[in-house]
Amino acid sequence: LYPEGSEGSNKLPEVFWSGALHGNERVGPTSVTEAITLLVEAVHCESLPSVQPRDPLYSDQFQQAIKCRNLFQSHGITDAQRQWLARLVRSRRLIVMPTTNALGYARNRREENQIDPNRDFPYDLTDPTICMQTIAGRSVNEVYREHMFQLALTFHGGTEVIGYEWGAPTYVDEDSPDDFAQEQIAKAYSQYAGSFPSTRAYKYGDMNTEVYFVRGGMEDWAYAGSWDPDRVIQCEPTTYGGYPKEKTVYDNSTLRVYNMLVETSNNKTPPQNALGTTESVLTEGTKGNGHISRNIRLALLSLELVEPYVHMVGVQDLTLHDTVFQQPKADNGDDDDSCFGSTIMIAKSIDSLSLEWTVGGALEVAETKIFAAPFENVKDELSDCSGSSHWPLPTHADFKEHPVLETVSHGTTQWHSNGTFPTTDDTPKSKMGPLFRATLDTKSFVKGDKIVVVATARVDPSWGDPKKGAKPKGLGPQAHIANVRTSDNYKHQSGANVIQGQTQWASRPILVVVGDYEEGDVGRHESGHVGSVFEMTNRFGKTTGDGGGVLPSRSGSSKGFFGASPLWIAALVILLFAIVGIWIIRRREYAYQKQVQDDLYYEEDMAFSSSRYKDDSYDSDEEQTDQGSDDEEGQPQRGGHSVQRRVGGGNVEMKQYSNGGSSSDDEDRLSDKRID
Repeated sequence: LYPEGSEGSNKLPEVFWSGALHGNERVGPTSVTEAITLLVEAVHCESLPSVQPRDPLYSDQFQQAIKCRNLFQSHGITDAQRQWLARLVRSRRLIVMPTTNALGYARNRREENQIDPNRDFPYDLTDPTICMQTIAGRSVNEVYREHMFQLALTFHGGTEVIGYEWGAPTYVDEDSPDDFAQEQIAKAYSQYAGSFPSTRAYKYGDMNTEVYFVRGGMEDWAYAGSWDPDRVIQCEPTTYGGYPKEKTVYDNSTLRVYNMLVETSNNKTPPQNALGTTESVLTEGTKGNGHISRNIRLALLSLELVEPYVHMVGVQDLTLHDTVFQQPKADNGDDDDSCFGSTIMIAKSIDSLSLEWTVGGALEVAETKIFAAPFENVKDELSDCSGSSHWPLPTHADFKEHPVLETVSHGTTQWHSNGTFPTTDDTPKSKMGPLFRATLDTKSFVKGDKIVVVATARVDPSWGDPKKGAKPKGLGPQAHIANVRTSDNYKHQSGANVIQGQTQWASRPILVVVGDYEEGDVGRHESGHVGSVFEMTNRFGKTTGDGGGVLPSRSGSSKGFFGASPLWIAALVILLFAIVGIWIIRRREYAYQKQVQDDLYYEEDMAFSSSRYKDDSYDSDEEQTDQGSDDEEGQPQRGGHSVQRRVGGGNVEMKQYSNGGSSSDDEDRLSDKRID
């Protein structure tokens, strides 16, 4: 969707996950690896056809789509949650280092060759020879120099807390300029991660209070390295042949990140029965919750909160197909619909149209609005959205605001401590987040009219408020994520990466087309929807060209098709049912044979299942040490995380997630994984 070097690629919000800066703290690597596996499987499943395609080329893909979506549902992941995961992949860039301290991880030791990587960053130090000494520290530094992250997580172990700035001794007992937003985000992380019988929900607070202060810590370096120059030095280490000191000189944009510390568990290698299961892994408070399960959710929430979004979800009683992927160009060669998430046809006699939308990527919805305009008047603004990661704002003068129902024009998302608002008793379970509603007056519309509809939202305004008494003095919020949603004038660029502030966020536009039929008629469309309002477009079927749609049959006619009498029609229908019945029986026989083969493939291939996370690396009954142990030949002991999976009524199959393995596996594990 966003080729490297394009405007959209350069503006994608970026998130970084570090699995294990300390090698003997084992929860992080499995959590982030399982999280990215879930993301990739969801986006693959969502990329498959959502309706039966007319083109036979995609028929097999449609059957695959049914299977994988049913498999997600069977393990407690709803369609809305699957689409949410796919949207995160589509609209963010994620960089992951599962085993940041690879040597320490392989040896089950905290340090890298007796050097602590979390004292190795050039912040609040005075000796230039004691930073950037480790490969772990240098690897993180190189990744940060190439990107402009807004949110990051660094997973540790030894206690259970989510920590944020400050964590440096210079600022003991002081708040950071970003304290408001940091506290709200940490609280959301804790709430979504949840608790389970042996473990309470995460405490959260500044690291100096909840953990302890350190010099050279990764968290404060990533947060303040670009704007607190008095605390930053140029490193001149001697290990591994040295490291260029100019690589620890930072521009004004690179290091403005909420890089939160997640201390995952009191036991650095928790026993298997405390790791949790994959069953309903996206839902907190289930019996399958555990250290791995809750940190998968916590990590995914960081992807969610990195950027706000607005999404149209319904028109009248019609739930729209989720618009995770770009729609194709129109069949007739017309580029007019290149921006739209859905094209909706309505009966020409409809007087009003109810619209529904939701807001995500934020905690508080301070204000949301709905706008509409004639397509011909605004089409130049909407001619092509393929190169941008943000949908255009309705700035044209012909866009008119329409009132939101019941004056509920503000609310909170499901990540807020107060829960989702607004919501109603009839809100479908297939929808996530608050549900806002408005009514569009369509009495003046005539056949062939096209109307563009866009929803907007303003979110999290308190994140831009200065914290009284914060240090350094006289500064407001400094991190990208707080400023990008509270100031239109905020802009930073580092290399090709660009962060541009905006206080209003727009939905992908939908196009409403007035058809040539009355509200009382029955409209039919290839998507299978029957009624006076239907969705015209789908990714693998055909669009309906110039907006005329498929004319419905007239309910008042006494004749059948082509003037045939009702008796002839009844006879033909009976014959047709007989033919179809024979075809269905034979088709089911074939489908059953194919189902057996496909089910074996899918059960073996899908990494998630109703299974328990397991760490076979160590005996959970024995007390774990920070240093671990080597075998008799001096090689580190190795094992793996494995998942028990039930196939075909109880047979148990094991899938291995390696903690060590061969040297080639270690090299693969050292590389950072990127999802655009």
